[in-house]
Amino acid sequence: MAKALRFYQLADGYAYNSDSLLLLDFAAQFCKNTPKNILDMGAGCGILGIMCAHYFHARVVAIECQPKVALLAAINAKTAPFNTQFNPHANSEPSKPKGSCQVLCADFLDKATPQHALNLLASMPSQEHLAQSPRIHPHTPQPKSSPKFDLLLSNPPFYHDSTLKSTNEFLRQARYESQLPLQAWIHQSKKLLTPRGALVFCFQASEIARVLEALKQESFTCETLRLVYPLQSKRAKLVLIYARLDSKAKLCIEPPLFTHNSPEQSDFTQEVAQIYATYRTHSIKVYAQDIVDSSLIDKCGEILTFAT
Repeated sequence: MAKALRFYQLADGYAYNSDSLLLLDFAAQFCKNTPKNILDMGAGCGILGIMCAHYFHARVVAIECQPKVALLAAINAKTAPFNTQFNPHANSEPSKPKGSCQVLCADFLDKATPQHALNLLASMPSQEHLAQSPRIHPHTPQPKSSPKFDLLLSNPPFYHDSTLKSTNEFLRQARYESQLPLQAWIHQSKKLLTPRGALVFCFQASEIARVLEALKQESFTCETLRLVYPLQSKRAKLVLIYARLDSKAKLCIEPPLFTHNSPEQSDFTQEVAQIYATYRTHSIKVYAQDIVDSSLIDKCGEILTFAT
């Protein structure tokens, strides 16, 4: 059985759930063949990006706008098994490919964020030289040949403003689409992706028509789609989407994913149980008010960058 990855996350904020693991498993088919440059948008505690670095040996930049949440993501990345620079228990076998993850605390929609993220990616060593290559400051202008991201991965906020909003600032930022509008972030992503770059994300199943139209307006084509149902007798709640820039491919609709066998929803289906067994996590909850040690930022200085 795979060893669980440890994730610090807020007890009084948005916590990752099954959506993240289902999205990760869906993304695996697009990430496994060759190591990718991946952007984790709205990273939260960093679960998606860090697991991509760990399982798919990707180079990841995780963008999170909330400073305390970004700090937790940086701590999680710093202590991840692939980070041999900081983790003495990590496998340091030189021939084994390794991923890496950097955290950028920034507003994804800010006009300066794409350049910050691309500079940060350019500063990251390749898989072959993770331990040897010097790190360039992310705000240093990079040559035009700087790499771009192959894929943007995200579990974006998609609750409507019409739903009752939480008074908790951490939950409000992470849950409601008004904080990160669908059309706006799809448009912004084009500045970060390679010419044939892709988006892999989840959204409310009831919003499929609007999602497909938003993708079309920004020259993305949805190539693969999978619907997630809580039960065979229930309507789909979630849709998993793979969309690529300037693609002429036809849409592939994958078989439905059912999460539970019975209405009590206490028994996962075999497929979902296998996903949980493959991508095991251990959550450690901390309260935002307890994150007061300013030295933590210094200790994560090689992992965490604040946009200026």
